[in-house]
Amino acid sequence: MTIGCAVVTYNSASHVSSLLDSLSELQLEALVVVDNASRDRTVEIVRASTLPFGITVLERPNRGYAAGANSAIDELRRQGVRLVLLLNPDAVVLSADLAALELLFGGSPSLGSLCPVMITPGGKTFDSVGLRLTPWGSVADAQQGQPYRPIGTRVLRGVVGPCGGGAVYRVAALESVPGPFDERFFLYYEDADLALRLKRRGWQTVTSDLVTVEHRRGGLGSLAATPAGAGEAAALAHRQASYELFLRNSPLPLGRRLLGQPAARARRIAIRSRLSEQARAAA
Repeated sequence: MTIGCAVVTYNSASHVSSLLDSLSELQLEALVVVDNASRDRTVEIVRASTLPFGITVLERPNRGYAAGANSAIDELRRQGVRLVLLLNPDAVVLSADLAALELLFGGSPSLGSLCPVMITPGGKTFDSVGLRLTPWGSVADAQQGQPYRPIGTRVLRGVVGPCGGGAVYRVAALESVPGPFDERFFLYYEDADLALRLKRRGWQTVTSDLVTVEHRRGGLGSLAATPAGAGEAAALAHRQASYELFLRNSPLPLGRRLLGQPAARARRIAIRSRLSEQARAAA
């Protein structure tokens, strides 16, 4: 089963070199990078890289992460890839046993996705071992912040699928659902939505340290930090819009959907307050 890598970039010049370096020892079939109209040197850096496999760079208008990921997956499918390693540009692959990965998927016909073990810089704590649903219809990274320990390959209770920062998908599973990513999600929640739709189609997921990734969290959109500039404000708005879309359209259990409505309203108010405070401070 051939394995290809897909990456979506957007102003990723400060991260992407480390990712590319980490891929250089892997026996991948291909790498496809979809760039969402970066204004920095991202594309230049990718085009200048030398890797022992083919690199395809697709420059696109910025229609969001989901649309970019779909373009990358479509190109890998065209090249005959059967497993897709999807990575964020702020990730670094620490280890990947691709031969064992091929055997795992080859011997498990119902396995649709794999959640790599993602750790924080320094390697002492987990960043994610997959996504879990919260009671209020949102998602969180399972075991985030907990001390790192070897996991092996196993099904973890409550994990519905991989985080988009690092994921392995069977192409046949992706072909079984529309999209595969729903392009209405400009940014955030598209990975959780896909996980639930794959689960509804009967595909299974496992967590495995056959792929171990350091995630440097270069993204935006955290409500925990004060927004810094227009980029952070836009990311907060995208996260909120995606949360509300997730509640409306994803195959969530009814109870979580109902609890999510007041949670979404409360978050919307908190975001407005945070942005208003920032505007007043800047005035």
